[in-house]
Amino acid sequence: MLVASVLWVALGLPLIGARLASQFEATCPKRCHCTRDLFKCENLHAKEPNAIFPHASPIVFPELSTLVVTGNDFGDLRGENLFGEGQKNKKVSLANLTNSGITAFDGATFEGLTGVEYLYLSENNLTEVGQSPFKHMPKLKILDLSNVFGRGVSVQVKADILRDLFKQNDDRFVELNEILLNDNGIEFLHPDTFCQVRGLARIQLENNRLKEFPISQEGKCLPSLKNLNLRANHFERIPNHLYNGPVELTGIDVSYNPLKCDCEAKDFVKYAQDEDSFYINQDFTTCASPSNLKHSKVFQIELEDLCSSGGHHYFLLILLVLFLGAYFGYRYARAHNINIHLPTPSRIPLVAGYSALKSNDDGTVPQFV
Repeated sequence: MLVASVLWVALGLPLIGARLASQFEATCPKRCHCTRDLFKCENLHAKEPNAIFPHASPIVFPELSTLVVTGNDFGDLRGENLFGEGQKNKKVSLANLTNSGITAFDGATFEGLTGVEYLYLSENNLTEVGQSPFKHMPKLKILDLSNVFGRGVSVQVKADILRDLFKQNDDRFVELNEILLNDNGIEFLHPDTFCQVRGLARIQLENNRLKEFPISQEGKCLPSLKNLNLRANHFERIPNHLYNGPVELTGIDVSYNPLKCDCEAKDFVKYAQDEDSFYINQDFTTCASPSNLKHSKVFQIELEDLCSSGGHHYFLLILLVLFLGAYFGYRYARAHNINIHLPTPSRIPLVAGYSALKSNDDGTVPQFV
């Protein structure tokens, strides 16, 4: 009897495990990979979300922690819970929905992902969002919205969508500490875009078209911001509030921007050189103008060169204008037979200048007593 029990344990448990594994596979869509804690469907090019997400029901996958559904053509996801009415995958901490052709979503879309900490929505075709789309995600820590917008979305609409994503949220996103907005062609941001994200420590804005990054001068917005990536944008000048304002950054990347290194940039350059440990990619933080400082590293140029170069060029420009004026004036006079008479020394009064002033003012010179 004992031998039979041992054999049953040795042979029966693997069979039970195999049968449980087959249950996950049985509900798994074709060409997908499913395990106890992973639901992964890539490049299915599905147009209907109902063809995929209901298969990841919390009834079948109660321990599901990672959801990967990429490479689809879903379109508008507003108005319905991805997993069906009332279904919540509370243990899913990572959801990757990149490159899925998503054009719109709202609060109902992610109602079943209440435990998500890492949400990846990059490489989609977003054109609009509904009210408070992330209100069911109080644990959200990292949000990737890189290259998220569809073609033809105006810069105004992009700015409006980004503001609408985070406004009107009761918990103020205290857990959300990093937002990625790279490669979006963003030209400007509303000043209150991130004001509701109280815990935001890192913002990635690489490869956009920004010339300014607004921060409330009162320091009410972005109280937790420490790291700001502005690499490869259109900044010609780094605004004072980014290095001497209400937000105390410990890391900033302004490399690959067309920086103007003139007298007006002196305060920024001095601060950057004094606090160089804060700046990332220093070898690629270079001047785009003026020509004599082009390609020079901001952290190696001499401060006096910032102002002298501009004054020198201005002086040369004045000389050039005077020379050209005299030259063309002379040519005009010759062409029209105009005689030019210059005053001779004998015609100039000898009393001109300081001596005349002195003689006229002798009576008004104060006397010492």
